Amino acid sequence: MQLIVSAGLILAIVLWGVIAPDSLGGVFDTLLTVITRDFGWLYLWVVLGLVVLAMVLAFSRYGDLKLGAEDDEPEFSVGSWFAMLFAAGMGIGLVFWGVAEPISHYGAPPPGIAPNTPEAANAAMRYSFFHWGLHPWAVYSIVALAIAFFQFRKGGSALVSTAVESLPWAPLKKLGPVVNVLAVIATAFGVAASLGMGALQINSGLNALMGLPVGDASQVGIIVVTTVLFLASAVTGVTKGIKWLSNVNLTLAALLTLAVFTMGPTVAIIDTFTSTLGSYVSEFVRMSLRMTLLGLVGELVAVCGPVHRACVAWPHHPRIHPGHGAGAHAGRFCVVLGVRRHRAQPGNHAGPADGRGGERRCVHRAVCPL
Repeated sequence: MQLIVSAGLILAIVLWGVIAPDSLGGVFDTLLTVITRDFGWLYLWVVLGLVVLAMVLAFSRYGDLKLGAEDDEPEFSVGSWFAMLFAAGMGIGLVFWGVAEPISHYGAPPPGIAPNTPEAANAAMRYSFFHWGLHPWAVYSIVALAIAFFQFRKGGSALVSTAVESLPWAPLKKLGPVVNVLAVIATAFGVAASLGMGALQINSGLNALMGLPVGDASQVGIIVVTTVLFLASAVTGVTKGIKWLSNVNLTLAALLTLAVFTMGPTVAIIDTFTSTLGSYVSEFVRMSLRMTLLGLVGELVAVCGPVHRACVAWPHHPRIHPGHGAGAHAGRFCVVLGVRRHRAQPGNHAGPADGRGGERRCVHRAVCPL
């Protein structure tokens, strides 16, 4: 029943996207905005908590707990185990975003940093380390440990609901089927997104190397070939196909890394890695809990004055409207207590209560706190 519900929901969403893509995009964009705006703080705290929990489990006595019977031996070597983790945890995402993400942050850094500057380059590399570092792996690890513990130590099934149903609270135990449905949907769309990005990138690469046309036909062909390889690895099992593909994948990744390291600016790569690692460690907690405070400014005080360029470096913030940040001379804007917003006249730098139920205080070039 759970599989039927999951498949039905996935099919319904796919058909929605095919029939009315603009409608689907609008609804999902609205949901994304609401979730990130109102629950972004919760996401940051939960992920940081998972990092701390992973550290505690790894370095405490629980780190020696065997996920299996006491006399079981590891089924895979450390190299193959790491290769499968690397391929599953990173996959095409790292290949795609490994270059795209720091370049994106370089041109549009966090508020308070001017774009296309050495400071923006340092921040770009630091946040790329942050997004691909301990935090995502902590999420993967805790979920995987919960499933593995109840499967290999307690003899349960390899389902997310197994961990949920083992909780001591009766109301949560009843959510097992719902958790399974959500897990299937999330996995399906997560794989689809990775496959889609991979097809786009492979198509672009083959176009540059062999002149393969960039278009739907080429990308569908790439997806078909990739799907065949996926099915072949799945049918042959973890011990053969998945392990072999993962080992080959990690070997190619290592060769690519070695080629870039030896043929590129080697000293600059080492310097950048060293500096970025240091700033990542020193800024770890700050980045883990960092949220843009523009929403707080909009709620509490009135900010008038020229919009600084750094304020629009975060282009998708829901509080920033088009036209408020085209440049340093894009005009003036005012945010009034009670989330009232209106255009301020040039030269209107300060004033008493504006007569609209809010007091206005003007601060020059202080729209975006650091």
